[in-house]
Amino acid sequence: MLDDGTMGEPMPGTGRFLKRWLVFAALWMSVIPAKTQSTAAPATQWTFDDQRGNNVHESVSGHESPILNNYKWVKGVSGDGLKFDGFTTVIELASKDAPKVGPGFTIESWIAVQSYPWNWAAIIDQHKGEASGYFFGIDAEGRLGLQLSVWGVWNICRSNVRLPLQRWTHVAAVYDPKTGVNLYVDGKPAGKLPVTGDFIPPTDTPFRIGRNLKDLPPVALVRPKASFPALYSFDGILDDLRIYDRPLSAAEIASVYTPTIASVQPELAERRWPVLPGEASHLKAVYTDLHLYPEWDALWRTGPASDVVVSFKHLPFHYVFWRGANFGPNIVTENGIWMSDQSFEASTSIGTAEHMNDKHNMHASISILETTDARVVLHWRYALVDVTGGFAGIDPETGWGDWVDEYFYIYPDGVAVRHGIIHGKRQKYSFTEPTLLLEPGKKPEDYISLQAASVVNSKGENRTYSWDPVPPPFPFPNQPPDANIAVVNLHSKYKPFYIYKEGTALGPYGWPPELRPQYSHFPVWDHWPVNQIPSDGRFELFPDHYASAAIMSPNPNAVWIEGPGPTKSTYFLFGLSDGSVDELARLDRSWLHPPNLKMADNKIAATYDPAQRAYLLTGAPVGGKGAQIRFIIEANESSPVVNPAFLIKGWGQFPPVVRVDGASVGEGEVEAGFLNTLSGSDLVLWLRKAGTDPMQVSITAKQ
Repeated sequence: MLDDGTMGEPMPGTGRFLKRWLVFAALWMSVIPAKTQSTAAPATQWTFDDQRGNNVHESVSGHESPILNNYKWVKGVSGDGLKFDGFTTVIELASKDAPKVGPGFTIESWIAVQSYPWNWAAIIDQHKGEASGYFFGIDAEGRLGLQLSVWGVWNICRSNVRLPLQRWTHVAAVYDPKTGVNLYVDGKPAGKLPVTGDFIPPTDTPFRIGRNLKDLPPVALVRPKASFPALYSFDGILDDLRIYDRPLSAAEIASVYTPTIASVQPELAERRWPVLPGEASHLKAVYTDLHLYPEWDALWRTGPASDVVVSFKHLPFHYVFWRGANFGPNIVTENGIWMSDQSFEASTSIGTAEHMNDKHNMHASISILETTDARVVLHWRYALVDVTGGFAGIDPETGWGDWVDEYFYIYPDGVAVRHGIIHGKRQKYSFTEPTLLLEPGKKPEDYISLQAASVVNSKGENRTYSWDPVPPPFPFPNQPPDANIAVVNLHSKYKPFYIYKEGTALGPYGWPPELRPQYSHFPVWDHWPVNQIPSDGRFELFPDHYASAAIMSPNPNAVWIEGPGPTKSTYFLFGLSDGSVDELARLDRSWLHPPNLKMADNKIAATYDPAQRAYLLTGAPVGGKGAQIRFIIEANESSPVVNPAFLIKGWGQFPPVVRVDGASVGEGEVEAGFLNTLSGSDLVLWLRKAGTDPMQVSITAKQ
């Protein structure tokens, strides 16, 4: 203290100064955040103003508790708040260190909810079975609740309002042995339960903040038989958590709520799909790490660059093979709409067996086999497992279950072949279900027209089907004859298309559909993608999680290719197009009824492989400087040519010079790539040429 020689004597103007200071202090106290206000001293309080360390400090007892697993310090209503990751975050106190509550008590806190839990999620949990203790938290529908044991009977009181997402909310629960339970949201009564009597306090039970003592299975399951405990925590921010050893009145609760705090945006970001690159200078597939949001990214025990993104020259879309969708194919439109597809599917005694059940990708991977300017080839390997990890179709002779190898042949025009091979002995498997993927905050109607799908035949005849008020029956009624093309009518310029083998049955997903008409015209589930709950089907209750909506479910059972051995396979084309149905019909005919190649040299054999969408040229060696291959593509109206590809075996590393009808092919009209093999090098060639008249093609090894 500085001594100016006047200690003990009033300074000039002190009285006026003191009055002004008191007025200022009163005004300041009236606007400070609620964390520092109180109508009564709490018995326990966590302010979460802990200098962003690894522990939280309880202000009354001084007890320090570690924060376990993944968490983040963020800005709170005043000072700091603690962000729980929705998966693992928990603060746990031993029974001896837990707050002592009863016979009446009050709990209050400021919270900001990112998403609703899969079942009840604790803000505070200290109960032992249903015989003693209490639970304060949020249910799967976003309602606040207090559960507690009174006279040894378990009672549940839920709020009559749903907590808002991504904003600060003040929540409180009061138990008065004389009047019962009262809940408050933002200072207002929000529910009550007139249960009275002695609260049975917990004994020998840990005390948790942010995560249940007992893991609960998700609610709203499609198949209740596949019900297993899920690992999750509160998803959002907690701040200024208090427990009082008496019931506060409604007026006392109301006095704590400060509307100005609720208007402040909490440090919660909207969750979106991973950021993708812009257009590429050439067709390419790259390994990369696609980031979703930090808490989800932190879960994965994978090495770098496990995802694959395919980009195109002068085309504003991407094909993505990503861990969040179990490395299955996702086509992403120019305006960021994600369209995925189903894997092969079987079943076990537990439930479905498919790629989406492998939550940690224990049995799934994606590999780049080729990436050249002419084409990309990817290999997707996965197992058919249920949500417990059990294999479908276990062969008693070998011990092997059902495994799948899928190959994707992707060309510069965005057209891709999906070739799936299932190693299993079942007679029937489902294979493809074009599925819309949804970000939090979105429903299918935000991305897709209710005139959701159009079917087309090889002549271009087409019909569009409405999902209003419900999906049409399976198969689509009154289809054009022999329709085998489907277009999904997204709110995008480039629309997904699928061209199946003739004989594939086309129709919407499921009949009768797994619908909740009060929620959406489409069946919507949130057990997949991204989400880690052990479920093979959960109806989405609110658009707060990543989710999926199946649009169609084509049936390929009439077009399987059997063998070799205990395998069966099939293939189809898919992609994104801004063209007409007539253009899709020509593409269909060029693939399923390709024009013949008439070779100038009869020593070279030419066959067409629809599983690659490419002509295979084999026979006499053709490599070497000056070597030349000449042929005529015998195109006509029934067998048009649309951007053909050629795989020439044994060509070597010689750049090709291509001429069509005697003229040099311009830049961008031909793409080439070399494939190294154990026996030499092959040439892959792709031409941007389309027509219904014969074309003469020469390919010469550059001198």
